[in-house]
Amino acid sequence: MRLKNLSICLFAFVLFFTGCQSAQRQTTNKETIVYPGFRLNTEKNVSVVSDLSGRIKSIQKNESGQYDVSVQTSRQSYLNDRIETDVYEMVYGNLSTIESGLTLEQEVQRGTQIGIGTPDSYVTSRSKTLLPFMVRLSERQPVKQNDFWYFSPDWMFPHKTDFLSFRPVKSFEEALKDFYHRWEVEKEEKKGFTIHHHPDLDRIRFALKLNQYPKTLTETTSLTFTEKQFYGKENLFVFENKLDEFKISGYTPVIYWQSGFDKHLKEEYVLKNTLYVYASIYTIDHDKKLILICARDFALVPDEKVIGDRMNSFQKLQ
Repeated sequence: MRLKNLSICLFAFVLFFTGCQSAQRQTTNKETIVYPGFRLNTEKNVSVVSDLSGRIKSIQKNESGQYDVSVQTSRQSYLNDRIETDVYEMVYGNLSTIESGLTLEQEVQRGTQIGIGTPDSYVTSRSKTLLPFMVRLSERQPVKQNDFWYFSPDWMFPHKTDFLSFRPVKSFEEALKDFYHRWEVEKEEKKGFTIHHHPDLDRIRFALKLNQYPKTLTETTSLTFTEKQFYGKENLFVFENKLDEFKISGYTPVIYWQSGFDKHLKEEYVLKNTLYVYASIYTIDHDKKLILICARDFALVPDEKVIGDRMNSFQKLQ
């Protein structure tokens, strides 16, 4: 399934290499090794900064006399009903000079200047093993070089879906009951709408079978408020699937989709087959008796299978 280009991400952030030339999807160092990554859109004497917090893992001078600097960091991902912590490196290559005083094992923050770029500067990522999140989120085939696997760090762009940041739930119905119960125990008055935000509970991947494709939504005040509160933009969601079969205490769950998803689903998904939805549950609308579910993306097969199949394919490259 192809990735959908969404117009906004809940956890949107500004990347320091968003100026990368996205059309340049591979980078070549002076040793003619082709790495999957992005050429930095830098001119001579332009500063290059770290895109993340971590520590300096390596500083090397390559055969062209330029510098390659790697920043080691870690991230957490949901996989196989557990949270995994993976350690990897971001590599900034072909820097003309490195920042004065930059040393190995030095702690750096996102935005820390690490060197001066050149027109040939690039960024890639690497790890010594095939990390599941890299395998799932990178759009290009990795390259094995010496002791490392090199991946294109596509997950750093906010318009890309970070599939493994969604907690998989075994039962969509149980997840809804859990969400509803959190409001119920607070014994609030059933008036207006209630918004909850707890990423560990509400940002989920669930499986279900749709009986119909999304329809143009019926606007509600609660959806408009939710969009403003979490996305900073109105009219982001334009289609809906009402799930009457999952009603809880008279409340109907509704999946809201962004523009284009009706077309994507009709092209890729066959009704009444299993669909994996990546979404956030935020709001209970007491007036309309709705539970609002804001979809980020979907897949036709689970992440675990996608990762397993790709890993098997990549292992054959060795």
